[in-house]
Amino acid sequence: MYRFFRRRLNRVPNDSGVILRRAAGLVILVGLVGLSPGCKESDGSDAAAVSPISASGSEDGTGVAATPTVAARGGVQVPQTQPALQGVAGNIQSPTNVVSSGPAPVVFDPPAVDLGYILPNQTVNMIIQVRNIGSEPLKIAIVKPSCTCTTLDDLAGTVIPPGDSVSLTAQLKARPKPSPMTSSVTFSFEGYADSSKVLISAQVARPIRTIPQIFNCVTGKPLSGQVVVESIDGRPFTIWAANRQPPEYINFDPATDEPRNTYVLEWDVSRYTQQTMPGWWVIETDHPDCPVVDVWVRHEWNMPEGAAGRRWRLVTQHVVIDGINAGESGEFTVEIAKLGRDDIHLVQSLSNEFDAKLVSIQRNGVDTEATVRITPAAGHHGLLYGTIQFISKAHAQKLTVIGTVFE
Repeated sequence: MYRFFRRRLNRVPNDSGVILRRAAGLVILVGLVGLSPGCKESDGSDAAAVSPISASGSEDGTGVAATPTVAARGGVQVPQTQPALQGVAGNIQSPTNVVSSGPAPVVFDPPAVDLGYILPNQTVNMIIQVRNIGSEPLKIAIVKPSCTCTTLDDLAGTVIPPGDSVSLTAQLKARPKPSPMTSSVTFSFEGYADSSKVLISAQVARPIRTIPQIFNCVTGKPLSGQVVVESIDGRPFTIWAANRQPPEYINFDPATDEPRNTYVLEWDVSRYTQQTMPGWWVIETDHPDCPVVDVWVRHEWNMPEGAAGRRWRLVTQHVVIDGINAGESGEFTVEIAKLGRDDIHLVQSLSNEFDAKLVSIQRNGVDTEATVRITPAAGHHGLLYGTIQFISKAHAQKLTVIGTVFE
């Protein structure tokens, strides 16, 4: 039929042929659309009515037809009810669940959580009260932490009556090394586009901390300087050694001055070679809760190993196990990332100061923890500093162990 129309139209001269060809093309297009198997009649009539949205593919004419969502802050999307479409333009029903702009009428107690100083690897519990200050019941849609270090109660689906509140119990697990730490909990509520957030902050530190916490000695940086060593609890203490050497104090004489809670020391790593450069500058003290304090020596000679590709890796490059009594053993746990189907079959010591043994492997979903036992060598006392190696079928990685052995 198309060829017939085209032959007949080609015989019409000049402008009239152009007009007729366009008209015929429109007739053919309408006919093809009517025959399209994707179109379905809604009322059984010969010509189905087309709504403005179905004609363009979307309400705004972009050609994208999808269930609308409202993006809330924090990356959470709140579904919006799909409008019921009628066959006549303009006869579109309003959504039954209208999403309001702005945050929900809630207040949090506390509005932000400051945990202060917490120990490395310590797990801290907290309770956050969520109060509905509006005049209508409020339903929690999503409660989501910002990172895996924070775990929460599942309050999704909980309805808070007007003027009432619910309690959220959360846990924060500190990092294994001293550093500032921040997290957050995001709440999304049904009927509201914007989410609400509670910030959580902490300072991961040992009972004695150093300022700075890193000696940055990469190329072009100083290889010596000063470091402040202070007890967080304000308790006076004595420094026995700094990197296995007598401490070099500034404005303090241990022969005549009483012990303090704060010291300033000189440090210097310029005399070390590539083979002897320490990864950590260790301070030994008599503080009962902190016999050793470590500072990372960041130098190109001792940068931490990286796990190439998809290999598993230890989440930290060193552990501090504090004190072990002579003749006894000490244990620690370290997290392993991306272990997958591989398995750690051996942990061995590369130091003559202690022996190392793999005690257990604990898998919890994608997370894996390995427990290792350290046994000091007979007759060894004082600083314990050495390297162990985790070995699997596919990979091996080293870990520095720091501690002290009490006589």
